[in-house]
Amino acid sequence: LVASQLPVMRAVFDGDGQPLALLTGATIIVILGLADDRWGLDAPTKFVGQVLAAGSMALLGIQVLWLPIAGTLLLDPLTSVLLTVLIVVLTVNAVNFVDGLDGLAAGIVGIAALALFAYSYLLSATNQIDRATLAALICALLAGMCVGFLPHNINPARIFMGDTGSMLIGLLLASSMITLTGRVDPSSLTDTVLLPTLLPLLLPAAVIAIPLLDVALAVVRRTRARRSPFAPD
Repeated sequence: LVASQLPVMRAVFDGDGQPLALLTGATIIVILGLADDRWGLDAPTKFVGQVLAAGSMALLGIQVLWLPIAGTLLLDPLTSVLLTVLIVVLTVNAVNFVDGLDGLAAGIVGIAALALFAYSYLLSATNQIDRATLAALICALLAGMCVGFLPHNINPARIFMGDTGSMLIGLLLASSMITLTGRVDPSSLTDTVLLPTLLPLLLPAAVIAIPLLDVALAVVRRTRARRSPFAPD
């Protein structure tokens, strides 16, 4: 909201519904997190809420538009929405699962946000397009949130982000990755240049590799102990 009033960043909000999509998804996920932290929602209810937040963002304009398959595969609207929901829900839960040690979730997401911000800025500079993009704005906001929170959350932590915080930063991380990928013009990518074609998707995958690995190991560990995969340990 503050950025929309700044002279340079104002261009991000002109004629684009993505900021509204982001605010809608973030509002839903924060309400869901507050309810979970206050009353302890069951896993199916949380999942439905996460899908609602991700689906709202996708329907309002934040979507995965293409994949580097057989050159460049442009996705149809339904596939685009479904893939976007999958990525957002997966990232939200990956960050939520990794939030088990002081400073861990905020540290990983903060580093990821800085990496994505650098890539977003370089992508704009290399292609000589506007540096003021939604992807860069989300990454800057996310990095600021994590850096501001970390001094209070490093061991021994004085405050905790709870599901409200972990799900929100997970949603913002996924949104930054999706909007960043959308900055790449698929028509400029060819089969003969593999790395530029795959990099916009490989970088986000690398960013959330540790949280995703932690999710997989947590599910295995908790299942072997005959506990619910969603039960903390």
